[in-house]
Amino acid sequence: MLDILLNLLALMAAGWLACKLKLVDEHSEKVINDLVYLIGLPALLFSKIAAAHLGADMLPFVFSNALAVGIMVLLPFLAFKLGWLSSKHAALLILGAGFGNIGFMGLPVIQMKWGSDALAPAGLLIAVHSLVVFAAGLWLIAHMQKGPKAGASWTDGLHNPLVLSTLAGLAWSFIGLPLPGPVSYALDSLGSLSIILSLFSMGLFFATHRLGQHLAGSICLSAAKLLVLPALAILALWALHPAGPLAQLTLLEALMPVGVANYVLARRLKLDHALAAEAILLSTLLSLPLLLGFDVLAKAVLGA
Repeated sequence: MLDILLNLLALMAAGWLACKLKLVDEHSEKVINDLVYLIGLPALLFSKIAAAHLGADMLPFVFSNALAVGIMVLLPFLAFKLGWLSSKHAALLILGAGFGNIGFMGLPVIQMKWGSDALAPAGLLIAVHSLVVFAAGLWLIAHMQKGPKAGASWTDGLHNPLVLSTLAGLAWSFIGLPLPGPVSYALDSLGSLSIILSLFSMGLFFATHRLGQHLAGSICLSAAKLLVLPALAILALWALHPAGPLAQLTLLEALMPVGVANYVLARRLKLDHALAAEAILLSTLLSLPLLLGFDVLAKAVLGA
């Protein structure tokens, strides 16, 4: 886990250094963000979800994740309705607390801990989280930004390329055909590149903005992701009782920090991307001791 964290920081440092050496400018940063959002991340989601297979024995696993993430997405929206949060802060909580770094950090950790056989249910987990956050969550964000009388529709979320790639991956998985080798390689390569470029783009941002300006907000967002979502996941697991290894997988992914994709999404949705960037970095640092103590936590709450 420490190696993964150091890799993340190294990529951010590369972006920071490139900016300081004037190797890239603001236009380059926009191009990188567009490449990640429109091509790279959709390719990553499609390739992982297309390889996932849904059996009846995995339904409690699917419902546990959908329930936990669904409640996490709904809570900020309710807080906005009650006047406790602004629309922009509620939107950041929907994205950041609902969708963790289950790509760059989650998949490597899963493979190291349980082997490559665990990557298929991990892909299904990505599908569940993506559908809840990038469909239902984006619809709620559109509703908050437009207002209930402005024609907000559930299709607003489906216009997002991340949602479209998730639905396409589920359709391909249902057909049951393997992806052609060259296609799979191209998609995996684009997906891996998107994660690298997301972190590189964050480094570009850090080079031109002061850190610490959004400490309170980043602490709140980190706490929601690292404490509230895992607590909801534990309650859902107690209620639905998925198989032991799948329950551990659910808990591990709930403990992942705020996902790097949220930085790109925050920029695209004109949210506070500075706060998103700080929350990603802070939650990643805070997640390390939680992940190091995962086996103890899993045994205590799941009996695993």
